[in-house]
Amino acid sequence: MARAEPTVRPAGRDDNQALQELIFRSPQAGRILLGWDRSPDFFARAAPYDESRVFVIDDEAGIAGTVACGLKWVLVQGERQRAAYIFDLAVDARARRRGCAGLLLAEAEAWAREQGGDFLYAHVLGGNRAGLGSFAAAGYQEAARLTSLTFPARVPGGAQDDRIRAVEEEDWAALGRLVHQGYQGHDLLRAESLEGLRALWEGLPGLQAGQVWVVGRPATAVLGLWDYSSVGRAILLRLPPELRALAALSRLLRRLGLRAPRVPRPGVPVRYGLLLGAAGEAEALPALFRRALAQARELRLDTVLWFHDRRTPPSWAQGQSFTGWYHLMAKALHPGPAATLGERPLWVDPIDL
Repeated sequence: MARAEPTVRPAGRDDNQALQELIFRSPQAGRILLGWDRSPDFFARAAPYDESRVFVIDDEAGIAGTVACGLKWVLVQGERQRAAYIFDLAVDARARRRGCAGLLLAEAEAWAREQGGDFLYAHVLGGNRAGLGSFAAAGYQEAARLTSLTFPARVPGGAQDDRIRAVEEEDWAALGRLVHQGYQGHDLLRAESLEGLRALWEGLPGLQAGQVWVVGRPATAVLGLWDYSSVGRAILLRLPPELRALAALSRLLRRLGLRAPRVPRPGVPVRYGLLLGAAGEAEALPALFRRALAQARELRLDTVLWFHDRRTPPSWAQGQSFTGWYHLMAKALHPGPAATLGERPLWVDPIDL
């Protein structure tokens, strides 16, 4: 009997458990082998987008792969563009080399076009040759490389800055301006940053009250911490040599009674937080960063992450960190500003992570 051809369809809530299992056993392979625990709700990651759609591809054995697409308004060369972010592309090992990734990407692209998308883009883990090949075959090109900084959650030394306070009602209008001004000249900045920052951040699953901080009155700097563990947890399945060396050093220092950050163990879910904003007065940002690290420890997070364009490293991010990188792959759907993506520094939206 001939094998049935895989077919693509929109995912439904009944697919939740199968999708969690698929993404768990489909790690991203690059310099590190990175898996995901997305229980209890696979679809939570798509919630912060203006519109989103998850697709699955079925074969004779069930769900063989998935991809998701989220839409949002961003600025490119100062013009509003409808961006379609592609994420969670995964194909089960049994169905690889059958064209499933291409079919999924084509379906996501068709949906984005129908919704008025101007361009598509995706983040691919550094060294993930299979992922890069799938996107390149679908017409994507590398627009930039992004750096990821991973900081162990810890209690920083020294006293906390008494100028730091939790954001208050009257601060929100100023915060949008701080973020917008702080990243002028960057593409992919959310078009809502000036007017709708509050709605955007307060709509993030897991963001708790009191985890956005400012300095000054009126506020002159802002930084937030989004506890991402309610959406998903990363699982390091294989560590690169430098992280293995750091883990060994950390164990040695702790045996000697010295303070040292813990390095996540392979196979154990990692609870992490994502930094928000990081804009405003440069002298105030290091103190806000230390406040975020201390809060991460109180929340029992393992690490704190910040992603940025490698051309614009953050001067405020102080302390020991593990550095990784991602390819930003992009495809313009019609002529316009999106064709220039990568010519200017790119802002990395935390909801894309």
